Amino acid sequence: MLHNVSAASLSTVCDIAANPAIPAPGEFIWCSVFSPRLADGNRSIVIRLNSWPEKKQLEELAGFIGDTETSFVVLKGNCLEVRWFAGKREVPLCGHCALAVNSVLLPLLKDGELLEVANLGGRLWLSRHESKPYLVFKDVPLIEIPTEAVQTGMRLIKAFDAGRDYLLIVEDEETLKAFNPTKARLERLAKIGCIISSPSRSSTAAFRFFAPRAGIHEDRASGSVIPALMRYWAPEQCGEHIFSQESGYGIKIGARWLGERVALTGDVMQFARGMVASTLLEDFSESALTA
Repeated sequence: MLHNVSAASLSTVCDIAANPAIPAPGEFIWCSVFSPRLADGNRSIVIRLNSWPEKKQLEELAGFIGDTETSFVVLKGNCLEVRWFAGKREVPLCGHCALAVNSVLLPLLKDGELLEVANLGGRLWLSRHESKPYLVFKDVPLIEIPTEAVQTGMRLIKAFDAGRDYLLIVEDEETLKAFNPTKARLERLAKIGCIISSPSRSSTAAFRFFAPRAGIHEDRASGSVIPALMRYWAPEQCGEHIFSQESGYGIKIGARWLGERVALTGDVMQFARGMVASTLLEDFSESALTA
């Protein structure tokens, strides 16, 4: 079982230098997330840094990497900070990238303990149960709003302000799958992202996720939207819930309540590992020292 344990109690995190399984500063690991099939997962590169350089340098490196979203990690003692980029755009939180980070740092974590992502202020924790990485999210309150307040061209059953995103409920899976985000012009909406969800015949609920303002036309596998879906579809239900992401890749994400938080897991395949060029790392180090 997962337990609510503070990051300060994670004694294993203090032994980073002695753990060869953890990437060294400058090392990257390329992952495919939320699918047991390499080509169908959501791609993420995890890069560990010694310290934070100027944002411009992170943007340049992430922009060079391109379509694969990038997680930059700074880990010192038991303090973990993570920043995410979709191309050159920094995003406040990326669920599938966070699960990739969790997988990379799994050897540091004891079963059931939580390691807080310090720069997110009580919104995200990394954990493990047996050999699986688990993300633990803060619950997301939903504020119902008039359906006509969100113009998408679809008939909505309900609409909610879910903080970073809108959560829109439609009648059935057929309506969900037929939705055309290009015609809806979701980039005009006031939120970063738009979660559209429906009942499902094979899981707790089906959904799709769009974040054009963050450079994501449609996300193929989304972890950060699960707390909002759990709050609507399973607000007081125990046990495991499965959410089917109908983005065309057969993605299913498992989630459960952990007290007042939501824990989720999924497959992560680590398929490439290497080092960022030493000259680039030297530039990063100089920038961090003079910033």
